[in-house]
Amino acid sequence: MQHPAWCDRAECTASEGTGYHWSRRVALDPELGTDVSATLQICQGARSAAVLVDLTAHLPGLDPADDGEECTLLMGGERAVALGRMLLAVGHAATG
Repeated sequence: MQHPAWCDRAECTASEGTGYHWSRRVALDPELGTDVSATLQICQGARSAAVLVDLTAHLPGLDPADDGEECTLLMGGERAVALGRMLLAVGHAATG
């Protein structure tokens, strides 16, 4: 089976037409004073030509009995680039 150059074999579940190719996961550590974090990965189904970006936000629970929540957004590469540009613009505006 052919693997994309970005495929991390330790994360990959693709095998003979099933599963997914996954890139190495990158993480954004929680901002000081919060437990909100995020991870990013590239993924592609073994039978799919579509390459997607997986952005998962990890949200803390509101109290000790609450495990928190994960929210995942899947998008194509062009949308990920557009989101990156938006984040850069508002980040620069917020920091003056």
